[in-house]
Amino acid sequence: MEATTTAEVIQEFAHIRARRRGRTDAAALGRDYAALLSPLLTIGQEDLRAGLDLFQNVETLGAFDAVLAAATIRADATALVSADVAFAEVTDIAHTVPDDDGVSALLGV
Repeated sequence: MEATTTAEVIQEFAHIRARRRGRTDAAALGRDYAALLSPLLTIGQEDLRAGLDLFQNVETLGAFDAVLAAATIRADATALVSADVAFAEVTDIAHTVPDDDGVSALLGV
């Protein structure tokens, strides 16, 4: 199985984790995720434009997540794994919740 993410997602993760676990822990884990999920997906102008269209049309999707969804669509990804249920409203991606059932489905278990 291949998996990737964007630098922006890792940055957001580190920002939130630092609130609970401190900057040293957040930065170390962020670096580990970047290494594990490399090569990282690059967000470009095309993703931004398509993401803003999604943002306009999907009321529950925030601007950041809309651009991430657009990049996921462009990359022709099998799934977008996120606990954010707003992704389920984007019809062009398969949204997977990272719970036991979702992970098992991705792993084919």
